[in-house]
Amino acid sequence: LGGVGIALALAFVTAVAGGVVFDGASRVGEPWPLLFVCMLFFGIGLVDDLYSVPPLLKLLFQALAASCAFWLGFRIELLTAPFGGASIQLQGFSFPLTVIWLIAIPNLINLVDGMDGIAGGVGISLAGTLAVVAWLGGDLFMFAMSMGMIGAIIGFLFFNLPRARIYLGDGGAYLLGAFIAVTSISASQKGAVAGALFVIMLALALPIADTAFAILRRAFYGLPVWRADSEHIHHRLVTLGLRRGVVIGGMIATVLIFSILGLSLIMEEGKTWPVVLTVSVAAALFLVRLLGYWRSFSAFWDHVKQIMMTRERVRYAYSLSCVLEHEIDRAADREVFWADFHRSLRKVGLRPVSDPFDPEGLDAGWELFEIPLADDSIWRLTHCDESTSMHWGKVVACFLGPLSRAKSKWGEVPDDFGIVARREIWRKHPCISNCRKEKMT
Repeated sequence: LGGVGIALALAFVTAVAGGVVFDGASRVGEPWPLLFVCMLFFGIGLVDDLYSVPPLLKLLFQALAASCAFWLGFRIELLTAPFGGASIQLQGFSFPLTVIWLIAIPNLINLVDGMDGIAGGVGISLAGTLAVVAWLGGDLFMFAMSMGMIGAIIGFLFFNLPRARIYLGDGGAYLLGAFIAVTSISASQKGAVAGALFVIMLALALPIADTAFAILRRAFYGLPVWRADSEHIHHRLVTLGLRRGVVIGGMIATVLIFSILGLSLIMEEGKTWPVVLTVSVAAALFLVRLLGYWRSFSAFWDHVKQIMMTRERVRYAYSLSCVLEHEIDRAADREVFWADFHRSLRKVGLRPVSDPFDPEGLDAGWELFEIPLADDSIWRLTHCDESTSMHWGKVVACFLGPLSRAKSKWGEVPDDFGIVARREIWRKHPCISNCRKEKMT
């Protein structure tokens, strides 16, 4: 519910800025329609936080809110080169482009909200960028609103920086995204409008790339594109050994640097485009190399083969997990459900390791590995080592949802399910001498 505080602050700022500096000539339109659109998106996210709205239904509500914003006058009606040039009248393309923009930006902000403080820091960078654009264009109302949003986010960050005591939630992320999307849209002043849109797109280059990777990754594995996972850029950086503080600071600094590059194009009328292009290409190559997406042609091809080998089993595991989700409500009792869960694991080639663990009971040819869970417990499993090149972590991840729901409903998981409260020293045994640890949050 951390977004509630930001929503209240935005309402206060709108009332003050609307009464003090609004003169009817602002690029973002009337104060109260602006607040109304932001609150629509905030409400969608808040309901999702409280009641878990299905992804497609949530997308439908976002499209309706974006359509409402369009009819209230928040429209992208023309495109102008950010550093001068001819303008293109969008005409019939104005509505779909506006709706896409108003849906994409809130979801991008929500996407980067994977660690304490990242979304807030990115929001400050973007709101500060819009404040500079407003100051350059002489739009005092937009400047006052942007500065007010910065103040609201700073107040929130006092309680959200690691370790966080309150969280933004989908409601807060959608509110920040809607504010950035709406205030970057122009209806009258051509150059500043296009400049604002361009700068926001450039500033969000890292989240946009992360979204593209996520869509491709889930498509390759045969999973729904809206299904959450723990392989976003910030998660991978932590897995590589970087401290969370470094990752958070790096993500925010990247958005800030690209915001400055975008502003330089506007202020210098395009003269800095060689610098912007060079920095963008260098950053992309560095990121791809750092995250291990591309080290050599052979390594890349081996990774692709691993994905294709895992794809069918992941899709099968996901189908079984969907059935288990329904069985949580349909099963006669907990014993019946956990028996079904055991059978589903065996169907994909997994076996839970009972606690206490007996190495003598591990069949030859099976490999042991463990998955850290969100509650600091460990899930110990085995799989046949003839398929060691498979991404078993992806297979297990499909079952984490029903496991968590079932644990919430029935309490403790059965002892034979391989979940222990803390790590223990494993006794050496020939069968488990090569056991792997796959990290997953």
